[in-house]
Amino acid sequence: MIESVYREYEHLLGSENINAAADPPVLKPPNEDLLRETVLLAGEEKHKIRIIGGGTLPAPPEDSRLIPVSLAGFSAVREVNPSDFIMVSGAGVIIDHAVEEARRMNLYLPLDTTSGSLGTIGGAFMAGSIAPLSAGYGYFRDAVIGVRCVTAEGKTVRFGGRTVKNVTGYDITWFLWGTMGLYAIATELTIKVQPLPETRIAAVARYRPGSQSLRKVLARLSQVKHIKSLEFIAPHGLQGEITISPGIEGLEALAGKSLRDCEAAIESPDLIEYREDSPDMFFRHVRREISKELVGPGFYTVSVPPSASVALIERLSALMPDAPVVAHPLMGRFHVVCSDAASVSALEKVSLALGGKHPAEWGTPVVRGIAGLFTDGELSIARSLKRELDPCGILNPHLKLL
Repeated sequence: MIESVYREYEHLLGSENINAAADPPVLKPPNEDLLRETVLLAGEEKHKIRIIGGGTLPAPPEDSRLIPVSLAGFSAVREVNPSDFIMVSGAGVIIDHAVEEARRMNLYLPLDTTSGSLGTIGGAFMAGSIAPLSAGYGYFRDAVIGVRCVTAEGKTVRFGGRTVKNVTGYDITWFLWGTMGLYAIATELTIKVQPLPETRIAAVARYRPGSQSLRKVLARLSQVKHIKSLEFIAPHGLQGEITISPGIEGLEALAGKSLRDCEAAIESPDLIEYREDSPDMFFRHVRREISKELVGPGFYTVSVPPSASVALIERLSALMPDAPVVAHPLMGRFHVVCSDAASVSALEKVSLALGGKHPAEWGTPVVRGIAGLFTDGELSIARSLKRELDPCGILNPHLKLL
């Protein structure tokens, strides 16, 4: 992008709100008024905008024809209301910070993504994040009951409201999830939060390489009540050392019983180590670090019915025993590192045979991913929304609704 273009934005925003060290420079409007002015200027000059976040998902390749706009300035949690179980958060609030703000008010935002220390609340919603706790609490999409946006025409619109029963625009809020800012720029989210559980604990079990007892362990764990998440990590492949960690949350007495049931389910001759841990401490750090190391080219995500999780693990163990795997079996969601086209083909065949979806490579199938969010009827509505909210197509033109 030539320097003269950015002079116009510098005059509007001030040099302190432009990251000139980036290539191309990143605009960082500090408030909604200046964001609207930025979008209007882009429309007048026929510039195209690419919305960037804090790393919730890997960014697409840089394109000097697009002007990057960051929502880092929208970094305040504006309200936490314990009586209504509502949080109102700026889109640029870091996920871990939002979780901690809720906790300070004895509330719980069950959102724990790998990018939580960098990724943002707006990014988690717009990127369609499906985190480990979705198994126990539902998708983050369902917790977001209102979204305030700036459109490509510089207008502020609000979809949804403060209660689930407030249906005015509520369906439009649902249509925004996972669309990566294709329709409008989300600046504020109204989120339904939960009461803070009395007890939150993770049981962590490590199994020796080549363990033959994992099928029985996972089957027994699936019968334990009050498990809100179940994580499965095989960083060196399914024939290497494997860690399994169920997360238990709820009333202290019930969680205690579930923990004892987990301990019994986890017991195996192949067990190397068993420990109990806070879900927010050691194990979360380990899982995030391993995931970050694996994310990149060849990192594929596949979803199967949860009942098929054990079968998928067994087939992957036979077909590609050295492929690293990070999985959430309660959700039927698996991340697998494929080293070649043959591995991708094998993963696809196994997934489809078990009633799952086509594998999606991390960060690359954005176009297919957005179209894949909707049925044919919903896709028609999604296209209408794009035409209504961004008639000139200036927002994220690298994304398409096929």
